[in-house]
Amino acid sequence: MRRLIVMGLVLACAGCSAVPPNFNSAPPVPADRVFDQALTVPGTEKGEIYLVRWTDAAGAAIVDARVYIDGQRVANLAKGEGFRAFVSSGNHTVGVKVLGLDSAEQPVRTRDVAVAAGDVHRYEIFWAGGGFDIQPHL
Repeated sequence: MRRLIVMGLVLACAGCSAVPPNFNSAPPVPADRVFDQALTVPGTEKGEIYLVRWTDAAGAAIVDARVYIDGQRVANLAKGEGFRAFVSSGNHTVGVKVLGLDSAEQPVRTRDVAVAAGDVHRYEIFWAGGGFDIQPHL
């Protein structure tokens, strides 16, 4: 009986765990949740910022992640989705915030990135205790 209970707890916890993003197979965010279509157009003078959201634990699965570039909301990502933004060379700020529930008080968590033409910068969006956070993918 004890073994059965332990196995049940292990399986229950495994079902709620977060899964790191797979940058090679993440489905793109649908066009209706991209708010700046100009960012989806590549160019030889641009660099790429590629953001992928973790397949989050159960609590975060019901909310989207608002993605910001240079202070402007550019997309909403559901769990496991990716967004490729093609930006001009220079310094940019990438941010993320909870969309849904009571998100009015959540800050936008940001990272600064220096982009050069042809660069690809990958970022992971993940649930971090009450809100989303963003970090470079290693």
